[in-house]
Amino acid sequence: MNKIDREKVVEAVFDKIDSLKNVSEAERTSLEIYQKAYQKAKNNPPKEIIGKLDDYTDIGIPLENKWEFSFGKTFETRKEMRNWARQILEGEAIAGVDGSQAPADKIISIPIALVRAVGFVNKHDSDYRRLEKYRCLTSEDSHFESADYLRLNNLEINYARFDLENEIALKSLQENPSLILIDNTFILSYLLFTKTGEYFKLHLDSLLQLLNQVEGESMIAGVVDPSQSKEISTTLSNAYEIKEKPVHDSSLLYQNLDLFDRSCVYRSKRKVLNRYQTTYKGNKVDYSDGIGFFYLRTHSHKPMKIEFPLWIHEEGLVEELADLIRGSCVIGEGYPYELSKAHEHVIISKKEKEKFYEIVQKIAQREGIDYSISQKEFKKRRPVR
Repeated sequence: MNKIDREKVVEAVFDKIDSLKNVSEAERTSLEIYQKAYQKAKNNPPKEIIGKLDDYTDIGIPLENKWEFSFGKTFETRKEMRNWARQILEGEAIAGVDGSQAPADKIISIPIALVRAVGFVNKHDSDYRRLEKYRCLTSEDSHFESADYLRLNNLEINYARFDLENEIALKSLQENPSLILIDNTFILSYLLFTKTGEYFKLHLDSLLQLLNQVEGESMIAGVVDPSQSKEISTTLSNAYEIKEKPVHDSSLLYQNLDLFDRSCVYRSKRKVLNRYQTTYKGNKVDYSDGIGFFYLRTHSHKPMKIEFPLWIHEEGLVEELADLIRGSCVIGEGYPYELSKAHEHVIISKKEKEKFYEIVQKIAQREGIDYSISQKEFKKRRPVR
């Protein structure tokens, strides 16, 4: 193997040490400013600053009467904590959903890709179900223009994975879960950086159909860990006219939330949510004011962001949602157990990708389809001895 030269890497890092110190100091200074603003805000009920925020976007509107909610329990031993988690989870079913993909590899001449989604439904009574679905794509499936019509656009593969995960989430409803956990955000701002508007619309329609069909059937939440969102600090920036750039909310709350504490519920006012409207089966679906979030500390690192449709808050189910996630994270050593298991089962390893290409080759040969393997690429991937 070609190992990196440790001494040269150390030397390269030290060449940038002053830059790293400057960035670190700037971040620390900004965080201190926002910490002071957050402590100031905590001296008053959240509703007292809401009136100042009507005209702002990309903020979080607090919806509860306190800024933070203490877990209120302590455990002497790990066993006590796990016993509490078992009591919370007893009789509940939680589904975790994740996806993976094997792209159209240039090693083979046929433009075909594979996406896979897995749902792990844990019924917390010594029983579980694994739901699994695959989808193959060729260049004929593409919604997006590509420089080479024979090749598959990566945007197409990413969308197919996203949509297949949502299909599995809907399929998990057959198992009557109390909660469906998605390893993704419900706030699709990151998709706006692409030049293809259709790409965003496809994702959005898929997400809104999922939220619409799940509503009233099961709680659903997107788990973002780590989160780089800045809605809370942007709220503070506007309320207190802070000039420094907003900081990550997870960093802001890190020093304020103890284990299993949560922040209050916020309604997201990210600009992208203005587009959260569609028509599904003849009915208007509108989540433009319908996505909320809170932060939950479940490990020794920064708190995770939990995003969810606000009907959960309106029906008084937020603490139940938080407790189910707390319990799952106890079993999962700080991260929801069901999401960890879904991720474990969904990964397409290098060996499995080779198996996929082998299956494609055999079917192609049997059906009389021209098929070839690039010997250059094949040899480049052989391990160096």
